[in-house]
Amino acid sequence: MKSGSAIADLPIGNAMSNAATRYLTNLPSSEDNNYYKAFCPPQVLSQPGTIYNRARQPISTWADAVAGIAFGGLVPLAGTQLIQAVRFTVSGGEGLGRGNELLERIINVVDEQTAKWLPGLHLFGRQQVSFGSLYRSTLLIDFYLSETDYDVRNVVWRLDRYSTLIERLTAAYQGEGIDDATTRSKEVYERTCYEIQLYFNQALGRHNNQRPGPRGLSPREKSTQYNLNSFFQGGGRGGHETNTGDRASPPSEIGPVEQSEGSSVDNDLQGVLNLLSQDPADRPLTAAHVAKVARCIIMMWTYIVGVMVWEKEDEEDAHGDALSPSRYKPVPFGDLPDVSAWR
Repeated sequence: MKSGSAIADLPIGNAMSNAATRYLTNLPSSEDNNYYKAFCPPQVLSQPGTIYNRARQPISTWADAVAGIAFGGLVPLAGTQLIQAVRFTVSGGEGLGRGNELLERIINVVDEQTAKWLPGLHLFGRQQVSFGSLYRSTLLIDFYLSETDYDVRNVVWRLDRYSTLIERLTAAYQGEGIDDATTRSKEVYERTCYEIQLYFNQALGRHNNQRPGPRGLSPREKSTQYNLNSFFQGGGRGGHETNTGDRASPPSEIGPVEQSEGSSVDNDLQGVLNLLSQDPADRPLTAAHVAKVARCIIMMWTYIVGVMVWEKEDEEDAHGDALSPSRYKPVPFGDLPDVSAWR
């Protein structure tokens, strides 16, 4: 991911084998598994991380896949490499800043506004009323995550609130002629895809500028690259001129990533918080604003999601990356009780 390589959705070379894939293969309902492969394409990409299908056609991008996390992929546990790859993609090479605090304040504003619209409705639970009282007080509130915040049950609770926030903002933003939920969700997702692609490109630029020099490919990587390049050039069909094109030009409401002072997470969330505190008629909420919140939520996810330790290397990789201190090892299949089930 850090090289911006293209991705192939097809089996190339030897099957990928590690503790995670073997566990997946041994699941009772497991079918033939396929894994994405990164490669250096023989063509110039319109977007880094373009995903190709078996027919040699560009079908999506890595940024699109990451954007989907905010719309149904906020799981409480994930592998180290996935967490690191997602954070690299959405961060633009920057830190979280005050992301936790600002997300909580946005949730509080949305909850209070919803309660005024429909008294008695507590989108984020009744305890949000107590949180709101704290926010209005002059007390100094500590927004740092404690050890218990990383427990699975608390992570699930927090991620559920984030999902509700995205749903509520999606329903509330003002779009011309957009009334149905499906169209609104699609527009917000597409804006989020573009937003993340911007920060992915920024992260790639920073990473490439910091690297001391090119790294040599391992024999397995060389074999994979050769097979993939041969696949795209061969088969009697010649090279394929790639052009993802779906989001080649930015939506009108989103410009290039602003290089302002402070964390981009702080700037984006503070901007949305200020907007929500104003009269909607003066400065309406748009799909672009919801997309910014979605990106920041994915960023926050990489800091609180529990880390699955499949192998010793996973534990070593997790150190020094500000990942969740919670570590979970999968239960061996041999330790599970015998269960019978019928349909």
